[in-house]
Amino acid sequence: MQQFHDFIFNSPKLGIFYLGGKIEGCNIEIHDVVFVIGKSNIDMSKQIKSKWIGTAGSLHIDSWFIADTIDGFNIHIDEIKPTVSENHLFFVNLGSYKNNSFGERHFMTLVVAKSRSKAIEKAREKAPKNEEMQHSDNIYDIDECIRISEISNYYIALEYTGIKKESSIINGYQKLR
Repeated sequence: MQQFHDFIFNSPKLGIFYLGGKIEGCNIEIHDVVFVIGKSNIDMSKQIKSKWIGTAGSLHIDSWFIADTIDGFNIHIDEIKPTVSENHLFFVNLGSYKNNSFGERHFMTLVVAKSRSKAIEKAREKAPKNEEMQHSDNIYDIDECIRISEISNYYIALEYTGIKKESSIINGYQKLR
């Protein structure tokens, strides 16, 4: 498993992290997804910690990836606002239930689409087909502008290449240093 430490990029990258940990008063671990931009694990760690709402000592990463490409688009990060584009980057969290299984399941993905409704449609096409009672939960349009206070303002620009290459997702419990 690739660890979340000791990496440096030449340019800022979009990191997406599925965090877990405890929150006071809850019986079970909670989870959240955060979006950060940075050139290194140190840049990203500071932002992750500042966005976490649970107890600091319980914070860990369950899954993460650096979003370089999605749906045939390269993802570029810049301090200059890009020209208006008809395509937007969306994070979609689809929830579902399985008969005789307690709790809600989630399928989370990034998609490039022209609208929120198209993003949900594309995410449902990517989702496993064996789940029952699908519904959509949180959807985030992260194309417009991501404001990261530790680094300043960064913008996401999408460049169509047509090359269908997905980012590598790293799963597994990792304590955040």
